[in-house]
Amino acid sequence: MKAVKEKQIQINPLIIENSHLQGPWRRISQRLVTMLLWLFWCYLMMPMFGLFPSAPEFLTPFIRPLDTEVIVGLAVIVGLLVAGLGLWMGLWAQYNMLLHRFKRRDKGADVVRSASLARHFRVCPVELALWQREKQLVIKHCEQGGIRDVIVRKAA
Repeated sequence: MKAVKEKQIQINPLIIENSHLQGPWRRISQRLVTMLLWLFWCYLMMPMFGLFPSAPEFLTPFIRPLDTEVIVGLAVIVGLLVAGLGLWMGLWAQYNMLLHRFKRRDKGADVVRSASLARHFRVCPVELALWQREKQLVIKHCEQGGIRDVIVRKAA
């Protein structure tokens, strides 16, 4: 039998970059929830448009007329909040730049060697290499999530 070369498998741990692993209904539901939360946020922000004299006409029924003192008070509060958030984000960026300044950036994704992968699945590395060459596998799991059986099906 031929010697099996050590195969390297690139694994990206971020699920956000592996959305193809999620089912279609999960992706649709997550996008729908995100859209609803953005609409809710816009609804909550509608009174803020009252601070601007050129508020769009379609928003005026939702905005109560406010006194000048109230508008100035809200503008000061909003300005302080925006300045505070800007300061916080700037300090956070400086902290991260200092923290990661001397770390290597050319480091690629973690590499999982087939020998350690075979140990994880408790099989011989040669058998794992044969599994990787197949087009279709049926993997049966036990109650604890471990692999109970692997059936190789020949693709038609």
